[in-house]
Amino acid sequence: MPLIKDLKDFKTVYTDRFNHLVIYSVGMGVAIDAAKDITQECFIRLWENRKNVENPAAYLFRSVRNGSINYIKRNKSSDISDMDFSSEEEESLEDILEHFRKLEEIYRKVNDLPGKCKEVYNLVYYKKMKIAEVASCLNISENTVKTYLKRGKEIINNPTVIILIINISKFLSPVFDFDCLL
Repeated sequence: MPLIKDLKDFKTVYTDRFNHLVIYSVGMGVAIDAAKDITQECFIRLWENRKNVENPAAYLFRSVRNGSINYIKRNKSSDISDMDFSSEEEESLEDILEHFRKLEEIYRKVNDLPGKCKEVYNLVYYKKMKIAEVASCLNISENTVKTYLKRGKEIINNPTVIILIINISKFLSPVFDFDCLL
């Protein structure tokens, strides 16, 4: 990621990374609303410290990780707050970036599905509609719906992760008043 020189650069980083960082925080066990708050706070700190940050990606991942750990320690039972989050057990930045590259690829594959296939996939996994409901809604047979789902899964090659992304995605959308930074 390039250095953040101006508001345009910041918007680009925010748009590209917000949802991924929220998913990362949720994956650590943080509630979705709290994960969005943690991520938002990290972006605010990034903006405030932008002149001193050489690697925005590393800064954001580390900030979200630390914010998530602090949240977990404050809000979970004593068993979790006694957990050791030492550096020996943490993922390297390269591992985290690779994880997000894979998530981005999967997310892109869902968005690149052919028209009806993507529509069926979103209705079943995002809107939680049953196959019969989708068939009725789109005026196609149930077997056609099943075929679209099968083709989508073949294209994506990792349906479990996609289902997670589709289910989480309804809670995610970067809403940020960039004018407040001016």
